[in-house]
Amino acid sequence: MHGDKECQGNLLQLCLQQYIPVEKNFEWFYSSLQCHTAGDVSSKEHLKSCMAKASISADVQDKILQCADGDEGKQLQLKSAQEVVAREVKKSCTVYIAGKRRCIRCASLSASLLL
Repeated sequence: MHGDKECQGNLLQLCLQQYIPVEKNFEWFYSSLQCHTAGDVSSKEHLKSCMAKASISADVQDKILQCADGDEGKQLQLKSAQEVVAREVKKSCTVYIAGKRRCIRCASLSASLLL
């Protein structure tokens, strides 16, 4: 099972995606995400540092962190979990691109299945 730190990191990343949609701001989103996953994913301060490096405005940073601290973030996590169930995802990591399952990574087999 995934632990509390990973769940906190997922929450931060869901809020990041909520306010910097990848389809509209790919460079900001990807730059922030790449930096965030290279450090402590559960740390709000680390994410804030990553967002600053990506030149994300202070007001957007504040909205993202408020999302993570409040009901909005909890609702995003619930929606994400419901989508996992609806898509019948059984393995981590299962990758969807444009709504279609594209890859399943099975660490125990050290292999990927490209679909």
